[in-house]
Amino acid sequence: MAYTTPQKALELAHEIADKLKLRFAGKVVTEGFDTDGLPTITVNDGSAATTEMNIFVKVNLQSWPLAKDILGNAANIYAPLTVQLATEAPAAGSGVGVYLTVQNVLDIAGELILKGSRVEWYQSTNGTVPTASTIAAANLKGSFQPDLYNPLTNQQ
Repeated sequence: MAYTTPQKALELAHEIADKLKLRFAGKVVTEGFDTDGLPTITVNDGSAATTEMNIFVKVNLQSWPLAKDILGNAANIYAPLTVQLATEAPAAGSGVGVYLTVQNVLDIAGELILKGSRVEWYQSTNGTVPTASTIAAANLKGSFQPDLYNPLTNQQ
């Protein structure tokens, strides 16, 4: 799909990155772009390696296959947004607290959920650093819709 990255997605990603810099003061928070032009954020110790804290965040447009412009072409989608979080899965049976502490999970989840957008959490297999390729349907572990009654209203 050809589209331009909406300013809203850029601003949201920048705001999230600023908040994560405060929450993860001892880590390196890097803003960038995926190959599709959408903003990304990584949080790690400066060199992403397996079996340590690695967080990958992408601000994505919600899928809207029926959106068409006046000519019937795929329309640019400006709202709403989905914030996609990717982390490395712990070894089988390890549970939360291996690479991300409970406090890390609360910090990242809290900041993302407070933005009012849909949040999706993906996990790469153990031993694989999370990247944009981690964000795939098979890796989706959970999602959070901020408003169950009016799911798109507060994401505008």
